[in-house]
Amino acid sequence: MKFQRVLPCVLALSLAFSETNRADEPTVYEIEPVIVTGSRVPSPFTRVGRTFEIISREEIDAIPASSVEELLDYVGGVDVRSRGEKGVQADVGIRGGTFEQTQIMVDGVKVSDPQTGHHNLDLPLDLNSIERIEILKGGGSSLYGPNAVGGVINIITRRPTKKSIQYEFSAGEYGLIENNLSAAYIHNQNSHYVSYTKRRSNGYIDNTDFDINSFTYRGAYNPEIGEISLTAGFTGKEFGAYKFYSDIYPNEWEETETMYISMQSDAEIGYIRIIPRMHWRKHTDDFVLDRDSVDFFHNEHATEVVGGEIQASIKTLFGTSVLGYEGAKEQIESESLGDHFRTRRGIFAEQRYSPTRALSISLNASGHVYDDWGWQFCPSISMAYKIGVNSRVQMSAGKSFRVPTFTELYYVSPANIGNPGLEPEQAWSYEIGADIKYNLYTLSASAFVRDGENMIDWGRVDTLNPWQVMNIANTETWGAEIGGTLDLHNLFRQRTLQTLGVYYGFLDARRAMPGYESKYLLDFMKHQLNINLSVRWSEILSQTFYFRYADRMNGEKYHTVDTRWTLQHGAYRLFFEAANMFGESYTEIGSVPAPGRWFRVGFQVTYR
Repeated sequence: MKFQRVLPCVLALSLAFSETNRADEPTVYEIEPVIVTGSRVPSPFTRVGRTFEIISREEIDAIPASSVEELLDYVGGVDVRSRGEKGVQADVGIRGGTFEQTQIMVDGVKVSDPQTGHHNLDLPLDLNSIERIEILKGGGSSLYGPNAVGGVINIITRRPTKKSIQYEFSAGEYGLIENNLSAAYIHNQNSHYVSYTKRRSNGYIDNTDFDINSFTYRGAYNPEIGEISLTAGFTGKEFGAYKFYSDIYPNEWEETETMYISMQSDAEIGYIRIIPRMHWRKHTDDFVLDRDSVDFFHNEHATEVVGGEIQASIKTLFGTSVLGYEGAKEQIESESLGDHFRTRRGIFAEQRYSPTRALSISLNASGHVYDDWGWQFCPSISMAYKIGVNSRVQMSAGKSFRVPTFTELYYVSPANIGNPGLEPEQAWSYEIGADIKYNLYTLSASAFVRDGENMIDWGRVDTLNPWQVMNIANTETWGAEIGGTLDLHNLFRQRTLQTLGVYYGFLDARRAMPGYESKYLLDFMKHQLNINLSVRWSEILSQTFYFRYADRMNGEKYHTVDTRWTLQHGAYRLFFEAANMFGESYTEIGSVPAPGRWFRVGFQVTYR
């Protein structure tokens, strides 16, 4: 690590927040949120020594989005690159990490796809089924095992508190039709939630049509000592894959299905808390190179993951101690990749200690072993120092790793060649940051460095050669983020303007990869700017605006402006959305053009 890069950032942060205790007006604080992803033990915000972002339920209702992919596109430091819109397919990276370096979880259960990270967001969840999303930035393997090199995205499903039936309908340009029906039932200590969504479109250009169906169920039993829950879901997608994987064959077609079941409990007896989890996920992928000539080139893949974990934590005079074990079996049956399986076993531990009321220290470690690669050990340390009622400074350092996907190991075509001899990639991540929360504003800033070894990427000498995947790069990535919100409503003492939010992120990288063109490692956003403004026109009418700017390292500069109007009256809600309202032309990945302006209008009715 180059400590001289971090030292100026430390000094700058210290100066930036040295005046935070000065106040001209009485301070009003919100209840401190509890974070479940930044530690193995749910912790108050000021006790977590990691950088994270939260998409709350309130924000989900205000963002002009139909899918998880679109929601994540509004988070600073997160890079979502869509091949297909409205939840068809997208790659997601964090802080310059590739889409393979992001661990996706649902309620703490790993759901990343072992075939390829292109399928990581094939989730059996609609937006009405989500309570919030927590994004942990930076390496997370000491907490959550393999693949969390860039960060972790943990989707928390909705916990109903009242009986309800809800129906939502929307329609938009390009033949877009969406229907959602959900219901919640509460009786004594039992709760049940079901949701079904159907979304289809004719496509914004030829061969971008899609038809998506998803079903979600969550049931829970809540005795006095904790909770026992079952989550199950299914999603099926049929879509035109215009230039997804080849410019020569733009008429590609793909069908995917995901089935998912998880069971977990959370019991606290005295000072001991035990959380066992079990999960099963099956994903199928039916790919046709030319939908008008199905027999020309046709591949079918099926992956299955079965796993479980158990963790126990105990509170003592020395803090909270956590110890756990996990295991999983991943297998694939594929016409082009062959039939393969591998097993993963791992142990993890955490020790949290607060030597003073203000200081919290967390030591984490994990060790995972695979059949082909042996043990991978990942330690980390994080510290948080409380400098106000809801403010903190924090720092962390840790190691992370990622194992190759089945596609990287075994795929062979005239344009792409896998490598069965790949080794896991490893990275050390370091960061320092601060968060200030005051009655009229919030402010956060962080600086980070990631040193990667044996990084996996597809490379080629020139355009006449196929892409070959190898451990071909050592990389150093560094960057800084700054963001904040301003309470315009109370600052100017008026009723129309509500809040203003701003985020800016900078990334840069250096690689040791002589003689090769990189396909993924250096294709990140060097500059990212997000601005959002919320307005309340009346007691029942509100509006949000979102401006996004991106400057990619090896790609385009572009900006978009989105908005959503919401009319809420009792149990009835009307909304109107305009995505990319000024029709900006750009591409996020390959030669797939992003859609221009896309309008959507709809209504929602809730019966309780």
